Amino acid sequence: MGTHFLGAYDDWEDVKTNPIVNANNPKWMYRSAPGTQKLEDINGDGIIDGSDYTILGNPNPDFIWGMTNTFEYKGFDLSVQINGVQGGDHIMTAMESVMARASGSANIAYAYYDNYWRPDRTDALYAAPTRKSWDGTSSRGTLLYKGTYVNFQNVAFGYTLPEV
Repeated sequence: MGTHFLGAYDDWEDVKTNPIVNANNPKWMYRSAPGTQKLEDINGDGIIDGSDYTILGNPNPDFIWGMTNTFEYKGFDLSVQINGVQGGDHIMTAMESVMARASGSANIAYAYYDNYWRPDRTDALYAAPTRKSWDGTSSRGTLLYKGTYVNFQNVAFGYTLPEV
């Protein structure tokens, strides 16, 4: 569960014409501003809060598969075990501190560095780096990825010496 990420607020006009986080807080530093995360107002009440949480994806894979095969040819043999997962949505919360929060404790990801909001790049994919604590959500659609993978393991290649 989390909130849908719609990009970053482009400018103050964008902030004024869309629902914002902590709209009733008298301190602007705790509210939405240009470059911060624009989140979807699911219930349409004009306020972004816990009631706007929704299901972001399904963590269960469509299917899990695997196979083991052995090949032999003129004394050579090869055994390979392969397995994988198809589908499933995963939120990369560990990347939150590196990307959206820019905690300063590690280098930021290259993809984030080239795609975060700046005043001269308002159509960016990600919100600007911030240390604001008003956004307590780490479950945003920004970091939702498919869990599909293929894994090769237990690969063995051999040669059988002929009997003398």
